[in-house]
Amino acid sequence: MPIASPRRGRFAVVVVGVLAGSAIALGSPASAANVQPADVVCNLTSNAVLYQFMSHAGGTDPLFTLHEGRGFHSYQRYFYDDGGHAWVYGYGAEHPGVDGVILLRHAPDC
Repeated sequence: MPIASPRRGRFAVVVVGVLAGSAIALGSPASAANVQPADVVCNLTSNAVLYQFMSHAGGTDPLFTLHEGRGFHSYQRYFYDDGGHAWVYGYGAEHPGVDGVILLRHAPDC
């Protein structure tokens, strides 16, 4: 029967202690600064062009138009262009598999 090395036993205790400490750190609530707001479904109050990308000048690479009265699923990530226009990132109900940005004024309840 092999004899357990005391050194190996201490190593196992240290590893278990480190893993347990990591689990406690991962399981603790995030600070308020790191919390992302929940996703929101908004109503389009006017037709909105969904752009694939955003630049300092506004939306780039228009994909298609989302229509008034339909829903827009916002990830609640807002961007501002150099003109001060607010843009919101998400996808429209008409094309749920395509993410992009629209001007916030088309969905003011986002």
